[in-house]
Amino acid sequence: MRSPEARTLLDAMNTGHRGTLATIHASSAGDALHRLASLVLRASPNLSMETVRQDVGRCLDSVVYVERDGARRRVRDVLSL
Repeated sequence: MRSPEARTLLDAMNTGHRGTLATIHASSAGDALHRLASLVLRASPNLSMETVRQDVGRCLDSVVYVERDGARRRVRDVLSL
């Protein structure tokens, strides 16, 4: 996820459907949350950061940060919300 489609993803996740998987480029699980909020704000500049954070908090249970280590991928951080 690299652009305003983050708003569409957040809207889809907030409709009550269970099980969503998405990727976002970030340096940690916490940075991924901040980046998601920033991308949503780009798509919907009329929203406040607090509103976006509440929306994100309602639809995410956890964020898993996976790092590439050569040819392997390793889980480096899990953030439970």
